Amino acid sequence: MFSFRQIEAFRATMEAGSVSAASRLLFISQPSLSRLIADLEKEVGFSLFIRERRGMKPTEEARLFYRDVERCYLGLRELRTSAREIKGFGRSRFSFGATPGVALEFVPKVISAFNHKFGPVQIATHVSTSDRILDDTRSGRVSLAIITPSESTSDVTILFESQFEYVAVMHREHALAGDSGPLAIDAIQAGDLIGPPASFLISRCDNPEIANRISELSKITIDVSFTAIAMARQQLGVALVDPFSAAFFSQDELLVTRGLIDAPRYPFTLIQPRRLIVSDLQTAFIAEIKLELENFKNACRDIANLTRRIHKYAQRSRSILISQGNIRRSLVSVITSD
Repeated sequence: MFSFRQIEAFRATMEAGSVSAASRLLFISQPSLSRLIADLEKEVGFSLFIRERRGMKPTEEARLFYRDVERCYLGLRELRTSAREIKGFGRSRFSFGATPGVALEFVPKVISAFNHKFGPVQIATHVSTSDRILDDTRSGRVSLAIITPSESTSDVTILFESQFEYVAVMHREHALAGDSGPLAIDAIQAGDLIGPPASFLISRCDNPEIANRISELSKITIDVSFTAIAMARQQLGVALVDPFSAAFFSQDELLVTRGLIDAPRYPFTLIQPRRLIVSDLQTAFIAEIKLELENFKNACRDIANLTRRIHKYAQRSRSILISQGNIRRSLVSVITSD
């Protein structure tokens, strides 16, 4: 069987047109290169070159053989490129699952920050309910996922957990929009609440009566927060929503966000299939999720008093004669960097 070194000598001779030029390309002596060519000819069973005074003339068999050699070299170059890209995450890929709330802004920010550090990565992103994403993770269709579990997660691996609280979002003309402090559930009038069903919230309330009270107050029951916010924007009531969706819509000047007293919990759980070996790529991506989660916590640390913060900022801005248009643009940076 011929060796890679013999093939390398043959290819260099075909490209250079002479033994002397090929030997310089490979940094070997001319006799060494001639010996490699002769050994290759013995292996393949036919002549590759006709020796002439002006150099080496390839035979027709050599030209045919060279085409296959080039295809092999192209494959080798692709392997080298692939190895470099995998080392730098360039060709790596994985599947990622998320619930609609975190998929609105949080997940895009994570992917953007990750790509900025490591270059583009192929991520198959699946957005669905927590139960569906959990099933996809159990089956291995998703290799990493963010969920808000409402059922047992004993059959998947929990990488880390955090916890937030639901908030209330309402139109700025709503009667409850003028106050700045946390909102009591009982302050909401019957039939004026838009939110998840009580069966969904019962496990997320420290006091089961809160879940029952929410159910009594609800006019519209819906488990997708951004749709609930859209309804609140149409002045259909007060939306009880997750903080990630609320943060995404916080730039909407028609909406006001308030915290809640005894608010239902909003769990944030990062999971993966059991017995899955975490790649370097996923380890780096998980680190980016944790970093962005800290940024989100800092941005929303005072979300219970978000209305007050907007009001104070607007007052401060007017005192230095900033235009209303600049107030809205500058407000975004205050909310995200406070």
